[in-house]
Amino acid sequence: MSLGAGQIHPAMLNVKGLNYDTWQTIYFQRTTVILTELMLIIALSYFVQTAPTFQKTSSHAAALSILLSPGLLIIDHIHFQYNGFLYGILILSLVFARRESTLLASGITFAILLCLKHIYLYLAPAYFVYLLRVYCLSKKSIFRIRFGNAIKLGLAIGTVFALAFGPFVYMGQMEQMMSRLFPFSRGLCHAYWAPNVWAMYSFTDRVLIYGILLSPLKYTYGADRCSGTKAWHSS
Repeated sequence: MSLGAGQIHPAMLNVKGLNYDTWQTIYFQRTTVILTELMLIIALSYFVQTAPTFQKTSSHAAALSILLSPGLLIIDHIHFQYNGFLYGILILSLVFARRESTLLASGITFAILLCLKHIYLYLAPAYFVYLLRVYCLSKKSIFRIRFGNAIKLGLAIGTVFALAFGPFVYMGQMEQMMSRLFPFSRGLCHAYWAPNVWAMYSFTDRVLIYGILLSPLKYTYGADRCSGTKAWHSS
């Protein structure tokens, strides 16, 4: 996509151009969001088509609720995050996982999704366990490995990651890329809306900050070094 953006308006690729909002940039983002959401429509259509007969009605309802989700429309068409496109790939991967004949395609599709946006990394353990059990191990015994399937899955996923990360390794940019993917220097939490355990971590973190401000530790270490949240560093 960046190659296309460079042809239309190269200045939008300047990573230091914060709050850059020319009409070329806005129209490019809006157009690409709309076009890439075709992936979501295709995936949801395939999801409904492959659903069992007794689940057709509920599948239609689920597909429409995802496609017409106000939150998804607002985020994608105002914030330009391309989540519809990514959800489409995720749903396609889940649909592939329904059938034994497309299990390999499910693993490959999820690997591509991970390379597009690493936030889906939290789903990787579930995919690993599922594909290991139903694709790499025998149906009769978990102690019998289907080596052919295991090798095919490993090579396929390895190829996807090699194509995605190979250019960065070749150019010596892996360290820089990893710091961008996992910016721990900015804190463990990017914002307070993070769900589950991170919400509890953020709350505890804020409580401890005020505790440190009342103790001698702030003179020893500096309170700004004791917080794991981004917001404290910017305040």
